[in-house]
Amino acid sequence: MKDKAKIIILSGIVFFTVMSVIIYKQLERKYSAETTIETFFESIKKKDAKKVSKLLKISNGKAKVSKQTVRPMIDYFEKNPEELQTIERNMLATSSKDASDYQSSIFTLTKVGRKIGFPIYKLAVSPQYIRIDITDTYKNLVVNYGGRSLSLTKDGKVGPVIPGLYKLNITYDGLFYNMNECNGTVVAFSDESLLQVDQVENLKKNKDFQQEILKSLVTYYVSENEMIRNGFDSGKLKNITTEYANYSNVYCELMKEFVATYERTFSGMSLNLNSMNVKRLGDQYLLTLDCFVDQIEKVEYKKELTLDATEVIESIQSGVLTMVYDEKQHQWLLSEIDYTTYQRDPKEWENKLEYKMKEKDTVKWENDSTKNKL
Repeated sequence: MKDKAKIIILSGIVFFTVMSVIIYKQLERKYSAETTIETFFESIKKKDAKKVSKLLKISNGKAKVSKQTVRPMIDYFEKNPEELQTIERNMLATSSKDASDYQSSIFTLTKVGRKIGFPIYKLAVSPQYIRIDITDTYKNLVVNYGGRSLSLTKDGKVGPVIPGLYKLNITYDGLFYNMNECNGTVVAFSDESLLQVDQVENLKKNKDFQQEILKSLVTYYVSENEMIRNGFDSGKLKNITTEYANYSNVYCELMKEFVATYERTFSGMSLNLNSMNVKRLGDQYLLTLDCFVDQIEKVEYKKELTLDATEVIESIQSGVLTMVYDEKQHQWLLSEIDYTTYQRDPKEWENKLEYKMKEKDTVKWENDSTKNKL
């Protein structure tokens, strides 16, 4: 009986010892450097942001690690799977008891504590900073990723952030227009991470800016009819430069001297957005673009002139507009209209902005000092 009891006790001890060894080996494997590395890279492949964030650590920085902040890293390796496999293979090829030996150009295995006697590891990465290079002057820069605002350093860099592929949304107050907005993609894996923003090119794509230009030009063409209604009073013209106002004064005097009657109908206009160009000339910014003005003009000259009695002008509908930015008024002003060197059917334009009057604006002027009528 005693021998049977001894056997049972010994069997229990052996079983306990064997199970302890098995459990120890399982825990040792679970918390090993190799398993941590394998689990981390497998989580990236599976796009498991929650697990990736639990196994990632930022060294020498205060970048926050979360499911949201590790997304750029997952996005980057999704586009570069071979690079991910190479990093994993090289890290696992290391055979060492020193965790710091498990490293790559991006990751370093780091011991962060202990759990039930076993070391706990994470993969550490260095924080990255993205430089935003915006042409010309700007202020109030805001950089967003995934709907949240990213931190900016005192020298205007974005960061610290986790290495990865960043699809950024940028807003800033810049040339001519507040709250400019653009999107850009940058890979943040080195100190040279850079996103360049060309304000002029960005501005040309800004729909609010396009509407602002169209509104300014429509206001001008409507004011032309007001000028005619008021006996060719150039003072009625709006949104023009001083130089264009001087030219208009001369034009109005010539019309009153040589024209008997003048009739004009303005119905709307189109802008060829693909032709838009903004450039600096000295201390001024100039904007040029192709336009189509839906207008018909009918001129009857004074009888004493050796000109045809009546002329209908429909051929001056297409032209090139030049505008100048007035910093005092914070507005683009018309400075020149060239109808002579450009003729093109707006139906050919692939990217255009149009305006149609709800009702055609028609005005008729008669050269009589006592009578101007519509």
